[in-house]
Formats: sequence, C-alpha cells, structure tokens
Amino acid sequence: MPEYTKLVNCGNNIYVYDYKSCEPIKQLGLEREVSEEGLLGLKWTLRTNFGNGDDYTLFTMKITDFDSIEHKVNQFVHALKKSSGVKKPVYFAVLELPNKYHKFGYVQLVINIPIYMLTCKLNKKILDPKYLYENDDEWSNEEVPILIDDLLYLSDIWRNDLEILFPSQSELILLLTSAYLNSLLNPLNSHVGPISFNSSLSDPTILWDHEAEEFIRENKLIDYPYHYSEEFFDSQAGFTILNRYSLS
Repeated sequence: MPEYTKLVNCGNNIYVYDYKSCEPIKQLGLEREVSEEGLLGLKWTLRTNFGNGDDYTLFTMKITDFDSIEHKVNQFVHALKKSSGVKKPVYFAVLELPNKYHKFGYVQLVINIPIYMLTCKLNKKILDPKYLYENDDEWSNEEVPILIDDLLYLSDIWRNDLEILFPSQSELILLLTSAYLNSLLNPLNSHVGPISFNSSLSDPTILWDHEAEEFIRENKLIDYPYHYSEEFFDSQAGFTILNRYSLS
C-alpha cells in the first residue's frame, strides 16, 4: 500500500503526518472532526499567527446582546488600531455562548499587538516590557502590570466588562479552541450568526510527499532538539504517525 506524507509548517511548529492508503487523502479526519482532539485546521492557523515569543494580547470580553457581534468586534479592533498606531493587525475572535458554567456570553479576542501599545493613548504611566526585565524583584517576566485606568478605558470602548490575559501559546490555543468547540455544540448556536471572526490571518504552509521529504532534509528536522512522536488512528487516513518538531 502506498505511503503518504503531509507536512504542515506553522512557523515555530512543524507537523509531519505519515500514513498508508490506497489513494491520497487531502484532509485528515481530525481536521474536520468537532472534538477536543479535532479542529486541527484551526489549531494550525492559530499556531501560525500567534507563535511562542510573539507579542499578542488576549481579551475576554463580556457580551449580553448577541445582535451585530461582528460589527461590535470590528469597532473594538478599529479603536485598538487607532490607539496603537498599527494599521493592519492580525486578530482572531470567537464567541463563547452562555452555558451551565457561566450565564453570560464572552468574546475571546487575540490580537498581535502588545498591551503597552494598546494603552499608550492614555496619558498615564504605561510600563514598557524592558522595565520588567530591569525590575525582576518587582514583576516576573510573564506579568504585565495593567492599571485600573487602562481597564476602564478599554472596557469603555467595548461598553462592557473585559479582562486582559497573557497566556502562553499552548494556553491560548486551548482556550480559543475550547470556546469555539463549546459554541459549536451549544444549542444556542442555531439562534446566532457567525461565532468566529478574523482578519489578516496567514495560512500554514502544507507540503506533500516528495516536497515534504525534501523540506525535512533541507531543514534537518531530525536534528531539532524538541521532537515529539505518536501514532494514532484517524477516521480518514487510518493508522497515522505524527512527528512534531518545535523550534522552542
């Protein structure tokens, strides 16, 4: 039976899927499967655009009115563009519908602008990331001090409560895909419009068979210090071997 290789290059993470099949399979079952293990396409896209070490900010924003959500998100992003001076930011937003764990809905929005740029319009003391490294005894490197005035300013733009988070890449992807999955499976989903919105997202690079093997050789992936391997059963490709290579 012929062997096939699918390589997905997400920048700092590269996934190589090897499987045997009578004919090529363009999409793995997990790419379309609505489950915690599935939604691979979304996970790849998030990893491609919001990688480890990239500057991004995550907003968890309360919402009680589900009309014109996309318009509200666009207005909020427009205000962030004006505040930061970034003309074409990359962002992804997902509506998390109410459920038994929380009675309100939330919009989870990640944007590739660091928080100190978003709040620089305030004539307040905004701390630069350099300050964090020079004052390790006061702040850890993972903490970004946010003033109450900053939150009030941004909450006023959104016109509701919001939180600002700084998750790792893995935490970010888990939070966004979980919110997306929960909304897809939520009975309220049929009563609202789109549940995700984005702009300027880049797609991961996908290579097949000989091109994938050439990429592996040229980039010496087998020498990467961070390497993870597993075998799993896919609904379309059958038994599949996954090798994941990470730059960090």
